[in-house]
Amino acid sequence: MMRLVPQLEAVFPPETEYKYSNLALAISGEIVAAVSGEPYPQYIENHILGPLAMRSTRVTPDPATPGLAIGYRKRVPGLPREAEDFIDCRGLTPAASLASNVEDLAKLVSLQFRDSPAGGAQILKGSTLREMHRVQWLRPDWLSGQGLGFWVRRVGSQVRVGHDGAAPGYKSQVDLSPADKLGVIVLINGYDADPQFYANQGRVDEADKL
Repeated sequence: MMRLVPQLEAVFPPETEYKYSNLALAISGEIVAAVSGEPYPQYIENHILGPLAMRSTRVTPDPATPGLAIGYRKRVPGLPREAEDFIDCRGLTPAASLASNVEDLAKLVSLQFRDSPAGGAQILKGSTLREMHRVQWLRPDWLSGQGLGFWVRRVGSQVRVGHDGAAPGYKSQVDLSPADKLGVIVLINGYDADPQFYANQGRVDEADKL
């Protein structure tokens, strides 16, 4: 990937449109490793998963990872649903490789509501978390935008911060309302699932149609 990046062209000119980029997150992981002097998976274990006691979460899972759910392909009418092949993300590990469960992710969500100085399980100080939740790029309709590592969207009068996930065989959604200190975690092992439907409790609004 590092060898091929210089050959790529930008999809949009700088500062004109927001575009999510798995490649950019993968490069961010390389920056973390270079600055810290630790391999990316080890850094995540030492500075995030360990302090938060996320003991069932794996940065680089493999088919033998205990408790790993089988991912399934899209349903074909009249045929049994097929299991998806395991995907080794390799160079895209910082963008797409994390395997976790609801209990562990609840610890990460709980962190977002705390406002203590950094230390121990408070892996980031409260002001840093608030900055991550703040809109950095607002869409023209003012209903949604991007924070730092989070999507930000308005559902009625509620502002939600979160992120979705998609990999062959799996879909996920983590949504939280900082004002209400309420979080919702949806994990589904089917690629044609719609986890946001469940996060919204069945509600569909204009922001969800974008």
